[in-house]
Amino acid sequence: MLYKRSSKACLALIVLALLMTANNALAGNDHPHKSASKGRLVSLGFTLVPIVAGGAMINSGDNNDNEALMTAGWLTCIGGMTFGPGTGHLYAHNSGRFIGGSAIRGACVAVGVIGAAVAITSAFDFDEDDGDDLGTGGAVALLTGGVVWLGYSIYDINRVGKSVREYNQHQDVLMFSASPFYRPHDKAVGLQLSMRF
Repeated sequence: MLYKRSSKACLALIVLALLMTANNALAGNDHPHKSASKGRLVSLGFTLVPIVAGGAMINSGDNNDNEALMTAGWLTCIGGMTFGPGTGHLYAHNSGRFIGGSAIRGACVAVGVIGAAVAITSAFDFDEDDGDDLGTGGAVALLTGGVVWLGYSIYDINRVGKSVREYNQHQDVLMFSASPFYRPHDKAVGLQLSMRF
């Protein structure tokens, strides 16, 4: 009973931390300019935290014969690997790069998972004619998916700076602001309009 409570509490804390981070990162509308380093940190956080948390869930589920926890851990890892590196682009309001990068990384993860499944299955296949070729093909697919995922994740996280610069340049094109003011000498209130271009 203690295990079930602690795993649910741990999962709740992880979800709460991610939601708070996303809210702070994506809600930065108070300041028109965004930071490239903050965008990269958002991408790294949404990649590494789910991978580490998912790995802990997989390990805990394996130690306690809890398949539901293991499945949740795998899904958490896969979600972090697929969507995490692109969240900095969402921070910079560039959903196109987020969707494109997520599709590429999702395909890499799928190739890697299928390759791992084939390699593991062939390792326990006692038919010597097919087992070696199938296992080698699975290992190559796993390695290829992993290398391409890693390379594209690094590339996509580095591209966050470009998305942020494009966002900031778009904000600089033309900006209107309105603010109330009070003139004590005339005892009058008014609305001050300003334009920046």
